[in-house]
Amino acid sequence: MRLLSLLSGPTKFPFRKSFLIPKGDYQFKEGDAIKIWNKPNTDTISFYVKGSLEGDGLISSLDNKTTSNYLKNPDVNVSCGVLKVTKNNILTGVIITKKNK
Repeated sequence: MRLLSLLSGPTKFPFRKSFLIPKGDYQFKEGDAIKIWNKPNTDTISFYVKGSLEGDGLISSLDNKTTSNYLKNPDVNVSCGVLKVTKNNILTGVIITKKNK
């Protein structure tokens, strides 16, 4: 049964995860939306300023296998935003839910 679960991907929804990442030179406030992207064939997830195009606006990247596995699923909705802002970092919240079919 465990092997079947590994092959079909994550099954527990909603998935929630928070990340403390450096904010770089960008200005954020609580509630701001952030884009999250999973680099293909890796466990690397990247956070981007909302509205940025073609790689511009990179805030930070990190490896996280669990979150990456959820993001690889084409049947999910993803939301990511700023939960808290400190002098040098932002606490981001990621929520991944299953799409209604």
